[in-house]
Amino acid sequence: MINLTGGSLAIGTASSGSLLTPSSGYVGVTLPAAVPTGAAVAYQ
Repeated sequence: MINLTGGSLAIGTASSGSLLTPSSGYVGVTLPAAVPTGAAVAYQ
């Protein structure tokens, strides 16, 4: 995933209501409760 996204901090997966990126881990972005854990997320 890191190669596909260029290490972007804005693309990752949902984990316990937060954005988890493969390059930086948790980046402080809170996600709505409707986003299930494990879902792919693109943040703008």
